[in-house]
Formats: sequence, structure tokens, C-alpha cells
Amino acid sequence: MNDSDCPYCSLAKKKGELYCSRHSADMNALKSGIFFIHGKAFEECDWHVTRLSLNFNLDDRQVYRTPSRAYTISPEKYLLLNEGQSFKTLANSCSPNRMVTIAFQVGLADKLLQGLNTVEKQLLDEPFKTPEGKVNFLEKTYLLDLALRNSVDKLTALEDEVRVDEALEELLLELVRRQLGVRKEIISIKKSRMSTRLEVYRRLHWSLEHLAENFASDITVEDLARVACLSTFHYKRLFAEVFTLSPYQYLIKLRLEKACTLLKEGGKVSDICRQVGWKDPSSFTRLFRRQFSVSPDQYRYGISRQK
Repeated sequence: MNDSDCPYCSLAKKKGELYCSRHSADMNALKSGIFFIHGKAFEECDWHVTRLSLNFNLDDRQVYRTPSRAYTISPEKYLLLNEGQSFKTLANSCSPNRMVTIAFQVGLADKLLQGLNTVEKQLLDEPFKTPEGKVNFLEKTYLLDLALRNSVDKLTALEDEVRVDEALEELLLELVRRQLGVRKEIISIKKSRMSTRLEVYRRLHWSLEHLAENFASDITVEDLARVACLSTFHYKRLFAEVFTLSPYQYLIKLRLEKACTLLKEGGKVSDICRQVGWKDPSSFTRLFRRQFSVSPDQYRYGISRQK
């Protein structure tokens, strides 16, 4: 395998075994591996086919495209792509980014699933198995929580090959378990067929990704329903069934979470108000106080005293 044949691969440091569809290697013959790029930017790569993979940018935004959708990852969220998915990606930043792809050995998820107890196996089989019997996870962006971020940092720091293999297997087992939580959300949708529930869930998450990217804009429920390819009436009802909040309540939640992050970093409350999509600082302050029992200034002061 000659990395110079693929400019995308030539930028990367690697641990374990990596598959690149621009080369002749058989993905089924390779173990799991980590693909790590540290740089500011690269032009959109050619189409690649991936194994089951987790894709991270730990410092900035990065765009991934599949034949059907575009996804944006960031330090707050990562992208899961299933085995056999085609993708392109590009990065364009003013400062160096840590871009990490973790790709898993073909069949390893199926093997780990068999090791779970019978109840878990039955829960996961129905919505996430392909006709060939392979585990097929819900392909979308996911929030990057602290536990997973620590696992990624640990993996990029490990040098011992055996320990890397063990850590990758542990990570994939955790991923399988997390999909059980996704499954519980899917079965909360009041549809008779599991395939219909799964499709509705996918569409709702298209709108969540759109909302996460545009929460500071004047976004409407009608906009979100169009992204989800649902009528406004059905969209609002299904959204509340799955996420236990209305689309507007979810939008307010996103804005407040982002405001808390910005308050920790400093800056004027009036500026932060505009950054998260509020035009009136006084109404923002009232809502913030109602939610957190302190004003934005008091919240920021409390955080600064803890440092």
C-alpha cells in the first residue's frame, strides 16, 4: 500500500491497520485502526469507502459528505459512518486541527454483540441488523461527551499495539451499548412497523443536525419540518414523542447551553445574547434566570470564582 497514491492518506499518522478504498487491500483482512491528521486544512478528498468508523475533529468544524447527506462535525459532536458508506471530507481552518478517524475491524461489532446478554442482543438485533445479519448502527452525528473524548485522547496517545487493539475493542463495545439507548428512543415512536419508526427517527435527526447548525438564526418549525421531509403537524407531534420537548423548547435549550459555554469564556452578556439568537438582552436575562436561578452575570461570576 503506497500512501502517496492517496493525498488524504499521505497526511495521516496511523495506528493499527487502516483501509483505504483507493488501494487494493481487502478491508475484511484488516484489524481496527486509528487515522490521525494534525493540520489546518486539506481540499476535499476523492470518494472513499469506509468500514464502521467514528470521525472526530477535536478543535474545529469539518464537513463530511455522503451520496445522500452532508454532515458537520466539531469538538462537540462526531460522525458515525457504517461499513460500506462512501464519503468525502474537507477541512479549512486558521489553526491546526486534530482530526481523528477510528475504523473498526469488519465483523468485530457482530462478535461483540454476541457477547452481550440475551436481552441486550434481542433489543439491538431488530432495528440495527441488515438482511445479511450485520450490525448496522444509526448513521448520524452524535454528541461527544467527556467519557468518549477521554477515550479518543487515550487512543491517540497509546503506542503499544496490543493495548491499542484492546482499547479499540472496549470502545466498540461501549458503542454497541449506547445504541441500545438509541433503540429505546426509536421504539417510543408510535408506528406499527420498526422500519417506519427507524425512518422517522432518521428524519427527526436530520432536523436536529440542521437546528444545531442554525440555532442562532430565525429558524421556524416549518423550516425544520421541511428538512425532515414531514408535514409541520406530524413533525411537531413526532418530535415531542421522541425527545419529550417541543421543537421550540429544544431550540431554547440549545441556545441556553451555548450561552453557558460563552459565559464561561467571558464577553459581554449583550454580545452573547446576539450570538445565541436573542435580539432582546432583557428577555434573555429573564429566561436565563428562570432556568438557572441566577442572572447571566452571576453565573459567569460563579464560574470565575471556581477557577
